Amino acid sequence: MAFVRLAFFPGATREHFAAVEAAVGDVAPPPARRLFAAGPVPGGWQVVQVWRTAADLEEFNRTVYLPALRRLGAPPWPQPPQVTDLEAAVLLPEEYPPPADAGPAVAGKDPGGARGYSGGDPAQGDATAERGRAGPTH
Repeated sequence: MAFVRLAFFPGATREHFAAVEAAVGDVAPPPARRLFAAGPVPGGWQVVQVWRTAADLEEFNRTVYLPALRRLGAPPWPQPPQVTDLEAAVLLPEEYPPPADAGPAVAGKDPGGARGYSGGDPAQGDATAERGRAGPTH
């Protein structure tokens, strides 16, 4: 279905991430990348990527990311990342709940709390619903 990489960078900050971004430069979003998110979490910096396949991510790393790191000279991160890779069993559309015409494979199905919410249902007006996030304890 999709390949997901979670990378927690212990001790990293927005400044570390900005240096890597600058080294990567102005690159068009790769068509195989479905999602990229990065931000501060307790103890460091979290990156979440969703790609069509692991091979697509490896190609991007080989042709764009790793050459950018080499241009920086010194390692850009205070410590090596803690990486978790997985093949997604469920990947919901960006918009949830999905449109009624999304089909039975998505519409009305939420196996195992796959919405990513820690509780409640915002579609039902539950204001206590909160988005879950991957943190440094993955």
